[in-house]
Amino acid sequence: MRMIESRWRDRLRHEPRLVIGASTLAVLVSVSMIGPLVLGIDPRAQPDPSALALLPPSTAHWLGTDALSRDVLARVLTGARVSLGIAALAASVAFTLGLTWGVVAGWRGGWLDALMMRVVDVLLAIPRVLLLLIIIGFGGERTALALGLVLGATGWMATSRLVRADVRAITRAPWVEAARALGMREGRIVWVHILPVAIGHASVAAALAASQALVLDAGLAAIGLGIALPQASWGTMLASAVSSATWSWWLWVGPGIPLLIASAAFTAIADGARESADPRRERRA
Repeated sequence: MRMIESRWRDRLRHEPRLVIGASTLAVLVSVSMIGPLVLGIDPRAQPDPSALALLPPSTAHWLGTDALSRDVLARVLTGARVSLGIAALAASVAFTLGLTWGVVAGWRGGWLDALMMRVVDVLLAIPRVLLLLIIIGFGGERTALALGLVLGATGWMATSRLVRADVRAITRAPWVEAARALGMREGRIVWVHILPVAIGHASVAAALAASQALVLDAGLAAIGLGIALPQASWGTMLASAVSSATWSWWLWVGPGIPLLIASAAFTAIADGARESADPRRERRA
C-alpha cells in the first residue's frame, strides 16, 4: 500500500495539468471563503432598486449591480460556495456509488455481475436530463444539498462501468491469486489489491462529474429548476442575466467567467489523473 501511495505521489508531482487544475480550484475555494468577509457587502441587500439598479462596474461596485441593486461581486463570491459545493457533493456521490457498484459487480462476477450491469444499462438508456427533470420537478424544495445529491445519483453509472472493467481485469492477476492461496480474506484482498487500482478511474470520473454538475446546474437554473431563490449560485445568476430586459454585460461576466474557470479546472484534474493512472506511463518512464 505504501509503495502504491509513493508511486501516486511521484506521478502527481510530474503531471502539470493535475497541479494546475488543483491549484486553480484551491484558489477559487479560498476566494469563495475569504472574499465575502473581506468585501463586507451583504449579497442580498437591496439599498435602492430605483437608483442603484444595473449600475456598471465602478469603484463602489467592482462588478456592478443587478436589476435589484444587489452587488454582483458579493453574489458571485457567495454563489461560488453554493456552486462549488454542489459540484463537490455531486462528484462525491457519483464516486462513492460508482466505485461501490463497480467493485461489487466486478469482484463477484457471475449472475450478480450480469444483473448489476443490466441495471446500469437501463439507467444509461434513460437521458440524464430527463431523469433530472422528473426527480427535481417532483422532488419538492430545491436546495443546494438536494441538487448535489440528485446530480450525483444520476451520474454514477459510467463510473461503475469503468471500475467494473478494472476489477474484472485484475481479479485473475497473479498477486490476487497468490493472496487467495495464502488464505487472505476477500475483504482484505479487495482493500489491498483491488481498491487502489479501481480508485484511479473512479477519481477521473468524479472530476468529470464535478465539471458536468456545474454546467447542469446552470442549465437547470435556465429552465427554472435551479436552487430556489433568494439563494444564489453561478447558475441562477446566469439565468437571471438571461431574463434581464437590458443587456448588461457584467451580469454575464461576473458568474460566467468563474464557472468556466472552475469547469476547466475540474477537467484539467480529470485529464491529469487519467494520465497519472495510465499504467503505460510507468512503462514509458
